[in-house]
Amino acid sequence: MGAGTGQIGQHLATMAPYIAIDRSLGMLAVFHDRSSACTVVADGTTRWPLADASVSVVFSSRAIHWLPPALAAHEIARVAAGGVLLIGRTRRDANDVRRLLRRALHRQLRDAGLEPRAGRDLGEALLALCRDGGAEDLEPIVAARWPATSRPSTVIAEWRDKPGLGGVASIDPTVKHRVLDAVTAWAKDNLGDIDRDSTAEDSYVLTGVRLPDTRP
Repeated sequence: MGAGTGQIGQHLATMAPYIAIDRSLGMLAVFHDRSSACTVVADGTTRWPLADASVSVVFSSRAIHWLPPALAAHEIARVAAGGVLLIGRTRRDANDVRRLLRRALHRQLRDAGLEPRAGRDLGEALLALCRDGGAEDLEPIVAARWPATSRPSTVIAEWRDKPGLGGVASIDPTVKHRVLDAVTAWAKDNLGDIDRDSTAEDSYVLTGVRLPDTRP
Protein backbone atom coordinates (compact mmCIF):
# COMPACT_ATOMS: atom_id res chain seq x y z
CA MET A 1 0.00 0.00 0.00
CA GLY A 2 1.39 3.38 -1.04
CA ALA A 3 3.92 1.64 -3.28
CA GLY A 4 5.11 4.91 -4.82
CA THR A 5 7.90 4.65 -7.37
CA GLY A 6 9.02 1.20 -6.22
CA GLN A 7 12.30 1.97 -4.50
CA ILE A 8 11.63 -0.94 -2.15
CA GLY A 9 8.87 -2.78 -4.00
CA GLN A 10 10.99 -3.50 -7.07
CA HIS A 11 13.14 -5.77 -4.89
CA LEU A 12 10.21 -7.42 -3.11
CA ALA A 13 8.65 -8.18 -6.49
CA THR A 14 11.60 -10.46 -7.31
CA MET A 15 10.83 -12.63 -4.27
CA ALA A 16 7.10 -13.33 -4.59
CA PRO A 17 4.00 -12.28 -6.54
CA TYR A 18 3.59 -8.59 -5.65
CA ILE A 19 0.80 -6.08 -6.14
CA ALA A 20 1.81 -2.42 -5.99
CA ILE A 21 -1.11 -0.17 -5.01
CA ASP A 22 -0.96 3.63 -5.04
CA ARG A 23 -3.39 6.39 -5.92
CA SER A 24 -0.75 8.18 -8.03
CA LEU A 25 -0.65 7.01 -11.63
CA GLY A 26 2.56 8.98 -12.16
CA MET A 27 4.40 7.19 -9.37
CA LEU A 28 3.21 3.79 -10.51
CA ALA A 29 4.38 4.58 -14.03
CA VAL A 30 7.90 4.93 -12.64
CA PHE A 31 7.41 1.69 -10.69
CA HIS A 32 6.30 -0.06 -13.90
CA ASP A 33 9.51 1.05 -15.62
CA ARG A 34 11.51 -0.54 -12.80
CA SER A 35 9.64 -3.79 -12.39
CA SER A 36 7.19 -6.21 -13.98
CA ALA A 37 5.13 -6.25 -10.76
CA CYS A 38 1.38 -5.79 -11.01
CA THR A 39 0.53 -2.12 -10.42
CA VAL A 40 -2.95 -0.93 -9.46
CA VAL A 41 -4.17 2.66 -9.23
CA ALA A 42 -6.50 2.84 -6.22
CA ASP A 43 -7.36 5.06 -3.29
CA GLY A 44 -6.52 3.29 -0.04
CA THR A 45 -9.15 5.31 1.84
CA THR A 46 -11.86 3.20 0.18
CA ARG A 47 -12.33 -0.60 -0.13
CA TRP A 48 -9.09 -2.09 -1.41
CA PRO A 49 -9.19 -3.80 -4.84
CA LEU A 50 -8.30 -7.20 -3.39
CA ALA A 51 -10.41 -10.27 -2.66
CA ASP A 52 -10.94 -11.57 0.87
CA ALA A 53 -7.96 -13.56 2.24
CA SER A 54 -6.12 -13.15 -1.06
CA VAL A 55 -2.68 -12.01 0.14
CA SER A 56 -0.10 -13.32 2.60
CA VAL A 57 1.51 -9.99 3.54
CA VAL A 58 0.39 -6.37 3.55
CA PHE A 59 3.46 -4.12 3.48
CA SER A 60 3.68 -0.36 3.60
CA SER A 61 6.70 1.87 4.00
CA ARG A 62 6.15 5.35 5.43
CA ALA A 63 2.71 5.56 3.82
CA ILE A 64 -0.02 3.65 5.63
CA HIS A 65 -0.28 6.29 8.37
CA TRP A 66 -2.00 8.51 5.78
CA LEU A 67 -4.99 6.13 5.80
CA PRO A 68 -7.78 6.23 8.40
CA PRO A 69 -6.60 3.63 10.97
CA ALA A 70 -10.02 1.98 11.44
CA LEU A 71 -10.53 1.51 7.70
CA ALA A 72 -6.98 0.28 7.18
CA ALA A 73 -7.30 -2.22 10.04
CA HIS A 74 -10.57 -3.53 8.59
CA GLU A 75 -9.16 -3.94 5.08
CA ILE A 76 -5.95 -5.55 6.33
CA ALA A 77 -7.94 -8.10 8.34
CA ARG A 78 -10.14 -8.76 5.31
CA VAL A 79 -7.54 -9.20 2.57
CA ALA A 80 -4.79 -10.83 4.67
CA ALA A 81 -6.70 -13.09 7.07
CA GLY A 82 -4.13 -15.42 8.61
CA GLY A 83 -1.32 -13.38 7.08
CA VAL A 84 0.99 -10.61 8.20
CA LEU A 85 1.04 -6.81 8.32
CA LEU A 86 4.50 -5.21 8.09
CA ILE A 87 5.13 -1.48 8.47
CA GLY A 88 8.52 -0.09 7.47
CA ARG A 89 9.74 3.24 8.82
CA THR A 90 12.89 5.16 9.47
CA ARG A 91 13.86 5.36 13.12
CA ARG A 92 16.03 8.37 13.78
CA ASP A 93 18.71 8.47 16.45
CA ALA A 94 17.82 10.55 19.52
CA ASN A 95 20.44 13.12 18.47
CA ASP A 96 19.47 13.22 14.79
CA VAL A 97 19.03 16.85 13.73
CA ARG A 98 15.89 16.06 11.74
CA ARG A 99 14.26 14.42 14.76
CA LEU A 100 15.11 17.35 17.04
CA LEU A 101 13.89 19.88 14.50
CA ARG A 102 10.66 17.98 13.87
CA ARG A 103 9.89 18.00 17.57
CA ALA A 104 10.48 21.76 17.65
CA LEU A 105 8.28 22.15 14.56
CA HIS A 106 5.43 20.20 16.15
CA ARG A 107 5.62 22.36 19.28
CA GLN A 108 5.44 25.53 17.22
CA LEU A 109 2.52 24.22 15.17
CA ARG A 110 0.58 23.40 18.33
CA ASP A 111 1.37 26.85 19.73
CA ALA A 112 -0.14 28.23 16.51
CA GLY A 113 -3.33 26.24 17.11
CA LEU A 114 -2.56 23.55 14.52
CA GLU A 115 -2.27 19.79 15.07
CA PRO A 116 0.69 18.14 13.30
CA ARG A 117 0.27 14.69 11.82
CA ALA A 118 2.48 12.19 13.62
CA GLY A 119 3.07 9.20 11.34
CA ARG A 120 4.54 7.07 14.12
CA ASP A 121 1.51 7.64 16.37
CA LEU A 122 -0.92 6.75 13.58
CA GLY A 123 1.07 3.64 12.72
CA GLU A 124 0.92 2.58 16.35
CA ALA A 125 -2.83 3.25 16.37
CA LEU A 126 -3.24 0.93 13.39
CA LEU A 127 -1.21 -1.82 15.05
CA ALA A 128 -3.27 -1.40 18.24
CA LEU A 129 -6.50 -1.83 16.27
CA CYS A 130 -5.12 -5.00 14.69
CA ARG A 131 -4.24 -6.32 18.15
CA ASP A 132 -7.75 -5.54 19.32
CA GLY A 133 -8.93 -7.79 16.48
CA GLY A 134 -6.77 -10.67 17.70
CA ALA A 135 -3.47 -10.01 15.91
CA GLU A 136 -0.21 -10.96 17.63
CA ASP A 137 2.95 -8.83 17.61
CA LEU A 138 5.95 -9.86 15.56
CA GLU A 139 9.46 -9.15 16.79
CA PRO A 140 10.69 -5.87 15.26
CA ILE A 141 13.47 -6.24 12.69
CA VAL A 142 16.19 -3.65 12.08
CA ALA A 143 16.68 -4.12 8.34
CA ALA A 144 19.39 -1.50 7.83
CA ARG A 145 21.52 1.10 9.62
CA TRP A 146 23.37 4.04 8.11
CA PRO A 147 25.05 7.33 9.07
CA ALA A 148 22.67 10.23 8.38
CA THR A 149 24.16 13.68 7.81
CA SER A 150 21.87 16.68 8.07
CA ARG A 151 22.25 20.45 8.18
CA PRO A 152 19.58 22.36 10.16
CA SER A 153 19.38 25.26 7.72
CA THR A 154 18.86 22.84 4.81
CA VAL A 155 16.11 20.93 6.60
CA ILE A 156 14.23 24.16 7.39
CA ALA A 157 14.69 25.40 3.81
CA GLU A 158 13.15 22.15 2.52
CA TRP A 159 10.15 22.70 4.78
CA ARG A 160 9.71 26.24 3.44
CA ASP A 161 9.47 24.85 -0.09
CA LYS A 162 6.76 22.30 0.76
CA PRO A 163 3.08 23.19 0.28
CA GLY A 164 2.13 21.90 3.75
CA LEU A 165 4.02 21.66 7.00
CA GLY A 166 4.38 18.88 9.57
CA GLY A 167 1.49 16.93 8.07
CA VAL A 168 -0.78 20.00 8.05
CA ALA A 169 -1.91 20.02 4.43
CA SER A 170 -3.40 23.52 4.39
CA ILE A 171 -1.60 26.26 6.28
CA ASP A 172 -1.74 30.03 5.92
CA PRO A 173 1.57 31.24 4.37
CA THR A 174 1.95 33.90 7.05
CA VAL A 175 1.52 31.33 9.81
CA LYS A 176 3.92 28.97 8.08
CA HIS A 177 6.53 31.71 7.82
CA ARG A 178 6.13 32.59 11.51
CA VAL A 179 6.32 28.95 12.62
CA LEU A 180 9.50 28.28 10.65
CA ASP A 181 11.09 31.51 11.87
CA ALA A 182 10.43 30.29 15.42
CA VAL A 183 11.95 26.88 14.61
CA THR A 184 15.00 28.62 13.14
CA ALA A 185 15.41 30.70 16.30
CA TRP A 186 15.09 27.56 18.44
CA ALA A 187 17.72 25.79 16.32
CA LYS A 188 20.19 28.65 16.69
CA ASP A 189 19.71 28.64 20.46
CA ASN A 190 19.88 24.87 20.90
CA LEU A 191 21.86 23.41 18.01
CA GLY A 192 24.52 26.06 17.52
CA ASP A 193 25.65 26.79 13.97
CA ILE A 194 22.67 25.83 11.80
CA ASP A 195 24.88 25.78 8.69
CA ARG A 196 27.07 23.01 10.11
CA ASP A 197 26.52 19.36 9.20
CA SER A 198 25.64 16.88 11.94
CA THR A 199 25.84 13.08 11.67
CA ALA A 200 23.87 10.45 13.57
CA GLU A 201 22.99 6.78 12.99
CA ASP A 202 19.51 6.10 11.62
CA SER A 203 17.87 2.75 10.97
CA TYR A 204 15.06 1.22 8.95
CA VAL A 205 12.79 -0.89 11.14
CA LEU A 206 10.04 -3.34 10.30
CA THR A 207 7.26 -3.72 12.87
CA GLY A 208 4.15 -5.79 12.40
CA VAL A 209 1.59 -8.30 13.52
CA ARG A 210 0.35 -11.75 12.52
CA LEU A 211 -3.36 -11.56 11.79
CA PRO A 212 -5.90 -14.12 12.98
CA ASP A 213 -7.28 -16.51 10.39
CA THR A 214 -10.95 -15.56 10.18
CA ARG A 215 -11.70 -17.53 7.03
CA PRO A 216 -14.76 -19.81 7.26
